[in-house]
Amino acid sequence: MDAGKKEQNSELQLTTLPFNIGVVDSPENKGLPVRWPFTLEFDENSSIIVQKYSAETDKVLEEAYKKGSLLSISLGEGSFGVKKANDALKHILSVCDKSLTETSFLEVGCGKGYLLYRLKQQGAQKVMGCEPGPAAITGSEEFNIEIKNNFFTPNLLSDRFDVVFSYGVLEHVQNPKQFLESQIQVLNEQGKLLVAVPNSQTKLQLGDMNILAHEHWNYFTEQSVKNLLVRCGLSKVDSAIGINGAMIYAWGEKSQTDRTEEEVDDTSEKQLFSTFVAQVKESLALLQEKINDSEKQGKSVGLYGGGLNVFGLLNHSSEPRFFD
Repeated sequence: MDAGKKEQNSELQLTTLPFNIGVVDSPENKGLPVRWPFTLEFDENSSIIVQKYSAETDKVLEEAYKKGSLLSISLGEGSFGVKKANDALKHILSVCDKSLTETSFLEVGCGKGYLLYRLKQQGAQKVMGCEPGPAAITGSEEFNIEIKNNFFTPNLLSDRFDVVFSYGVLEHVQNPKQFLESQIQVLNEQGKLLVAVPNSQTKLQLGDMNILAHEHWNYFTEQSVKNLLVRCGLSKVDSAIGINGAMIYAWGEKSQTDRTEEEVDDTSEKQLFSTFVAQVKESLALLQEKINDSEKQGKSVGLYGGGLNVFGLLNHSSEPRFFD
């Protein structure tokens, strides 16, 4: 690949990416923007594919969270939510090297605390959660578990834990390394840190732009999340892919005597990003050409099986129809 092409694919700028807040009861966006600028780049410092930081985007997201924006089904809600929770529990329990009755757990960004409730049911020595949203209050009452109704900081807690974990949180954090290092502070020696994040690898490889969302600052592959844990100084770093390939589970151990050397090769991550950018640009150009040709012939445009992001990024004289 020549230098000019590398420069051309150094970032992906999308000026009209739909601002998605999840399923709503009526066709409106709760006073939030329907479309909002979005830029994707490769962060050389973290070796992670990230949404480029924007203070304006941060402000809009803060307002969206206040209004209850939720892009996915909560763990434990409905049969699908229970399946996701079961998968998470399987991987959380796999990192425990003591019996549950001797193991304490902290979940960062726990929502209502369904995973903690399940761990408590199975006999965990101690469970505690941190959740800044209103779910902390309803969850602590429903499940009778302790949840700090606040953003996580080490000085919020006086206890230390054997396992600290988060599910579907790290992709929303602007500085994931700093975020994880703060959690390591409340781990016992030889304690385990586990993160579960959406698996972006296949969709990045396919050039699937529907993966992009303003709420996600980070787009992880199995390699990039493991690289992150290594850079945080954890030892015995390992990972696994969850059911349907949807989530990446990665974990490591806190150890003063067996720290992992920071040896990170991000070549494949850089290439993945560059390829994704090129594919998206090519796809958008081809689709726009087809829309223009169809409209010249007096034809309307329809899309089968989703694709909100795609049509939000294209110009068309009339609203497209969606079929499912």
